[in-house]
Amino acid sequence: GGGVLAEQLAWWRERLADAPDLDLPADHRRPAAASFRGATRPMPPAPVAMADFRRLCQRHSATPFMVLLAVFETLLYCYTGQEDFVVGTAVANRRLRELEDLIGLFVNTLALRAGLAGDPSFRDLLLRVRGETVEAFARQDLPFERLVAELGIPRHSGRSPLFQTFFLLQNAPLSSLPLPGLTLSGIERQRETAEFDLVVSLRDTPDAVAGDWTFRTDLFEAATVIRMARQFGVLLAGAVADEESRLSELPLLAESERHQLRHEWNAAPEPAWTGPVHELLAAQAVRTPEAVAVVCRGEALSYRELDRRAGRLAGRLRALGVGPEAPVALSMDRSLEMIVGLLGIWKAGGAYLPLDPAYPPERLGFMLESSGARVLLVQEGRVPFEPQENWAGEVLALPPGGDLPSAPAEPRATGPDHLAYILYTSGSTGRPKGVPVTHRALANFLASMRKQPGLAPEDVLVAVT
Repeated sequence: GGGVLAEQLAWWRERLADAPDLDLPADHRRPAAASFRGATRPMPPAPVAMADFRRLCQRHSATPFMVLLAVFETLLYCYTGQEDFVVGTAVANRRLRELEDLIGLFVNTLALRAGLAGDPSFRDLLLRVRGETVEAFARQDLPFERLVAELGIPRHSGRSPLFQTFFLLQNAPLSSLPLPGLTLSGIERQRETAEFDLVVSLRDTPDAVAGDWTFRTDLFEAATVIRMARQFGVLLAGAVADEESRLSELPLLAESERHQLRHEWNAAPEPAWTGPVHELLAAQAVRTPEAVAVVCRGEALSYRELDRRAGRLAGRLRALGVGPEAPVALSMDRSLEMIVGLLGIWKAGGAYLPLDPAYPPERLGFMLESSGARVLLVQEGRVPFEPQENWAGEVLALPPGGDLPSAPAEPRATGPDHLAYILYTSGSTGRPKGVPVTHRALANFLASMRKQPGLAPEDVLVAVT
């Protein structure tokens, strides 16, 4: 009756309020208007012992659908990092005995909201999914079309409303249907359409969990979906083997993939040098003191002179309290002073934070405050921005060429795992975040550059990194 539908509508409204779209990374940019062109790829049987899978279901009074949905939500979480999204599913909608034998389409669509906040264990996630599924299936009578209309969800021609992935489990396989003079049986057909970005239709048989993955070819390459299907099976096996593992701890890669990543694609030997990079420069200054180290606007510095000027700056920075792990902001144009500045920061034991003078002052001020830098290096006569009034640091100006009248200092002891520099992200997905890079990582980068494309003493590089 109307009262039942009203109660169900109220529940769905509250449950799906402000539900976000799922931002699943795709191989291609989402078109303005979806074509619904699709393809289907089979999922290999999941590498899980079915007896263990059944016992997991029984321990938590969960159906196979609930367990497999929890695994699917975990896979989406691994790909997107989202803790809140909606997955669609279908119900037969034949809860009354009188409807069981009637011919016709009674199927309804349900929107199940995933909640993965707090990096729960798989067991805890399964309990959440069980509760969500029971509540939703108890309110399956409300037509999905009416729910979408009542929620007032904006329609977009390139994205389905409310959810973009669909999950199904078939645990009652169709058998052949004998008729007088005829025998009807199902046949496999290749799907060439996809109603949603991704449709996962699994089969729970006594011997295995397998199924089909249908996807929009406007968004995904087949290889991507095949990989996701294989990773679903790995996640399922990991969850069944250790339900107390947090979602972030569950395995996503098969053993062969882990071996490929660790040993085949990363088989390069350790570089001969993993120490701080400024020590490499000091050694070069001893070997070739008069060789040209850096050229800018017609001026040049030899390795000896560059090392000397950097040492003088290090002495000044040491007097200001700069030491290992201390960030020093560097806001300069590309110049001799910039190179002297970053090397001087390293010799003092610190890590440099590049602040591009072309950035808006608000962004520069945010990075200065967020990094904890207490010294700001600038070029003499040019301060690209005014630090905030509550900033208690020191501004140090380098004269043209970076040559300070200061006694040099002995370099601070800096290890390979000390910070070399900090780079800030663009902030396109939130507030900018500082990414620390160690001397070891930088030494690895330089070692790889030496091998490919390959560097020789006579080569000249443009300072773009």
